[in-house]
Amino acid sequence: MARVLDRCDKPHLFRFAILSLTTWARPQAVIDFDPATQVDWREVAIDLAPPGWVPTKKHRPRLPLTACLAGWLQAWAKEDITRDDADRARGIKVREGGLLVYKRKRVATVKQAMRRIGEEVGLEGFSQKRFRSFMADQTRTLFRMVSREQRSLMLGHAMKEGSETTDYYESGDPWALTDVALATDCIITLLGERTAKPLFTAETLLNRDQLAAIGARQMPKKLEKSGKSGGRDRDRTCDPYHVKVVLFR
Repeated sequence: MARVLDRCDKPHLFRFAILSLTTWARPQAVIDFDPATQVDWREVAIDLAPPGWVPTKKHRPRLPLTACLAGWLQAWAKEDITRDDADRARGIKVREGGLLVYKRKRVATVKQAMRRIGEEVGLEGFSQKRFRSFMADQTRTLFRMVSREQRSLMLGHAMKEGSETTDYYESGDPWALTDVALATDCIITLLGERTAKPLFTAETLLNRDQLAAIGARQMPKKLEKSGKSGGRDRDRTCDPYHVKVVLFR
């Protein structure tokens, strides 16, 4: 996966990869994603179902905004504003709106590009769908305290009726999946130790106590020092590693 990310040299491909890894979303949900209407910065959460989206069997959940994605969304917004201002100044037609834009037009699919990248790095059968399965597999392997039900909810899978745990998640609180968000940032940190390009816009240090609380089998090289306030209780709060403090400082 690290080799794949390093081969995503075009902005729209790298953005697709980061969005897919941080949200575990299906490809179409990533293509449709619009920060202006789907990101709640006050709650530090995202809704994968855009306004007006007609619900189907493919559920699009509300999720916590990971530290990785929060940083990139802000960086991409600045990049796009700078690019559009430069185009206007030169009298060039401004590109179409959206996060994923290639040759000034909004991207409809990255299927062929991802297949090509997979072939280049020797991954037979690699596709745009592999990002979400990669995150689910890595979370299951590396974080023994993140339950199968949590992983299923993050993936947008329907749960069996009558489950008390499912009823809890269906309250609409995205931070009920805070353990999965923490595991996601940890996996991307581990990936970043293997890529040539940075996967975070700024250095993000995770807390060893928090990772231990979700059963981490592998720790990143750089970590915050453990403190008495760390642990699972802190993970359950609506802002487990001070994302709001960073965003609004």
